[in-house]
Amino acid sequence: MPSTRPRLRPVVERLDARVVMSAALLTPPTHLVPGSHPSADAHRPFTPADLQAFAAAYETFQGAPNFAAQYDFNGTGFIGQNDATPILRGLAAITPRVPLRVTLALAPGEQVVGHHPAQSGGVTRRAMVTVVGKTTPNSIIFTDGPTTNSTLPTGNFKFQGIAVASDSHGNFEYPVNLADLSRGGSLTGTTFLIRTPFGQQTIRAFPIRRLP
Repeated sequence: MPSTRPRLRPVVERLDARVVMSAALLTPPTHLVPGSHPSADAHRPFTPADLQAFAAAYETFQGAPNFAAQYDFNGTGFIGQNDATPILRGLAAITPRVPLRVTLALAPGEQVVGHHPAQSGGVTRRAMVTVVGKTTPNSIIFTDGPTTNSTLPTGNFKFQGIAVASDSHGNFEYPVNLADLSRGGSLTGTTFLIRTPFGQQTIRAFPIRRLP
């Protein structure tokens, strides 16, 4: 988790529904002790498939169905943000070095076309949408939902939701349940922490307004 809050903005890749369910239903440990479990080999070769597998195992702990001990590099029995570091470093050699940029949008057909209230993110009439993004290839994107306490993004900058990985072209996507409608619509805030293979990172926000 970053110690400061850089300027914000996001992007996405399609997820297995089981990953969303595991993030929403399982309770992670509250006290982590490095070295309390066997530490995975942080110096072995890594491929983009490892990054995808890490994303599927993110926020899981020993005993959970999706826990993957081969990515528990800190030996805590929990797959957390810092466990992505060895994989990202290993992917730097096969990843094109480009400036860190992030673009975010709603998937085609989900954005309201024509006149609508001004919005710096997305505007839609759907109850569930997909945020599509583009950033540095082979990056990991941590999100703020769903979490063990909510099926909606929290917007609290803790990034305890699901993780997604950008592909070899930098593309990724993130499905989002939107807040229930109230008079005049609703607003759902999504935030993303992007970490690249080159040690770069940034935080981006993408608010989504739902219209009646």
